[in-house]
Amino acid sequence: MSIEWGNVTKTVTATKEGTVIKLTHNSHDGVINGEKVALTQVPTLEPNNNIFYVNLRFISEALGAAVQWNKTNDDASIYISFPE
Repeated sequence: MSIEWGNVTKTVTATKEGTVIKLTHNSHDGVINGEKVALTQVPTLEPNNNIFYVNLRFISEALGAAVQWNKTNDDASIYISFPE
């Protein structure tokens, strides 16, 4: 996976195996392969630490992974299929 940061637009672009995901700071929309997608949580930039927070479920599912949340343990499991 390659990751690029656009400092002027505050946009991160992640590319993996032909899937391109773009997320912009404080935007309610993401883009997957050119298609606009509504986000349940907006990506945010922590300027003091240069950290860009994104929704892990959104990224995982956009890349074809399955995400399960365990309420009892308050943890998430991400299942990724790898080609054989």
